[in-house]
Amino acid sequence: MVFFFKLIIASALAVALGLWSALYAVDQGLGFEAVKRGNWVAWSRAGLPDADPYTRAAFARNGELPLVGGQSIAFSTTRDDNGMTLRRGCTYRLSGKAPPSQWWTLSVYDLDGKPLTDARSGRFGFSSSEIIYRPDGSFEVVLAPTPTPGNWIPVDGEGRLRLFLRFYDTPVALGTSFEGASMPRLIGDACP
Repeated sequence: MVFFFKLIIASALAVALGLWSALYAVDQGLGFEAVKRGNWVAWSRAGLPDADPYTRAAFARNGELPLVGGQSIAFSTTRDDNGMTLRRGCTYRLSGKAPPSQWWTLSVYDLDGKPLTDARSGRFGFSSSEIIYRPDGSFEVVLAPTPTPGNWIPVDGEGRLRLFLRFYDTPVALGTSFEGASMPRLIGDACP
């Protein structure tokens, strides 16, 4: 009788640990084909029929539609470069150069997957064709509750944020050509 009791407890612990580790792997981008650069995570084979189970689980959990793999890739983050959680009402600066691609987009969403469209600007992101670049080809986008000159995305209110950088027609898409390519830096400036 004691043996069966120990067996039930061991089985329950094994199931709980297995479920927790799978959830952690999906949430943290630790799947077989996750590409991580700093706090940015992408699933390089997400839109392909042979995507691994962790990739499928990550997209099912978030409710996202994956980009068709092969020539496009979407990186996302919920943390800045210092590891702090992204929140509405705070100010962040995304700066640097984008990895090589024909076209890219930056967009801001809440954790429910809804774009944070602001009534004042009607904007929840930028594309590479409309952003203001510096002379060296780099850029800076300010995410802040109050308007700022240049590339500004409004993030007022309360709640957590999720940023997406999507690259189209890029050698980065399969993750094999990502060596040497770096993501723009995301630094938190001020938070009430």
